[in-house]
Amino acid sequence: MLIYYCIYIFAPIFMYFGARRERSEIGGSSKSRVKWIWYGLSFLILTVPAAIRWDVGTDFYVYRTIFETGNYGYLEKGFVWFCDVISFFSSDPIWFFVASSTLILGLIFLAIKENSMNPGLSLAYFIGTLYYFSSFNIIRQFIAISICFYSINFLKNKKIIHYSIVILIAFLFHKSAIMMLPLYFVLNRRYKAEGYLMLFFMIPIAVIFLRYFGVNIAQSLSYENYIENGQFEGGVTAIPQIAWELTLFFFCLRFLPRMESRDKYAYVLVNLQLINFSIYCCAFFLPYVNRISIYFKIFQILLFPLLFSSLGNRSIATLLNTVFLIGLSILMYVFLDLWGYKDVIPYQTVFGR
Repeated sequence: MLIYYCIYIFAPIFMYFGARRERSEIGGSSKSRVKWIWYGLSFLILTVPAAIRWDVGTDFYVYRTIFETGNYGYLEKGFVWFCDVISFFSSDPIWFFVASSTLILGLIFLAIKENSMNPGLSLAYFIGTLYYFSSFNIIRQFIAISICFYSINFLKNKKIIHYSIVILIAFLFHKSAIMMLPLYFVLNRRYKAEGYLMLFFMIPIAVIFLRYFGVNIAQSLSYENYIENGQFEGGVTAIPQIAWELTLFFFCLRFLPRMESRDKYAYVLVNLQLINFSIYCCAFFLPYVNRISIYFKIFQILLFPLLFSSLGNRSIATLLNTVFLIGLSILMYVFLDLWGYKDVIPYQTVFGR
């Protein structure tokens, strides 16, 4: 557990120093080198433990077996090609985990660096909200998630061709990513109050559609096992999450003008939060829909620093971020150490196999 707390503390701190140096940079190669040293240290602390892990994570053995045997079954072509390229150079499965961890965390790291108001805080939220540890397990989907997460650069700048290409690449790793493609036309628009009201009325339509066609869609994408294994929470267990996501969305609406004064693309994050709320509403009736909520919920690591800075003065923002960071450190201990979340404890490296 100690190694995870070290990652949680030091990777965001070094990211913060890198971003701070970048923002204060006027010119000169020496400053640029210092900036990249901070960023490099942060990325290494984040990535190396994930890359050299061994027998860590619920799905470790599954992916190790897939890579060693080459038995890909129904898995997506992009993932198969990814594995084929790695196996061309080495049949040792550790290189699969090195490559997948570097790809996932590299895209997340770059997207945070380029889009967060406070990259250090966003990186801490990424680790503390357990997304970092989820990337140890749902590797195929998390490659797709990280690609979609990075696509926010093209979403903000309304580069539909670039955005479409990136989402199609993500689709090659996990078919569920395709839903991000049509949402381009919803996510990059700045709505007025009546626009959001109209989108709210569309949520019941989405629920009805998925109730009748969701199973068929999942089966056509070869994901019927997600439905059959019944591993997702729904019904009354989804109510607290729905209430939280709705409250967060209304806070975003209330402070959107202030958020836009700090980031003119803040409305994109608010739109993503609305979609996230909608997904949880669908999950109340259809638990398996929870599987796709992470595509939207992960953007909260960019949203929280921006929202907190918009609620009042710097003291309030500092207090809220401090409370959240302490709360997340407790959550990490409870989930990882006490409850054994994702089987990431004990941590072991490849050198001890």
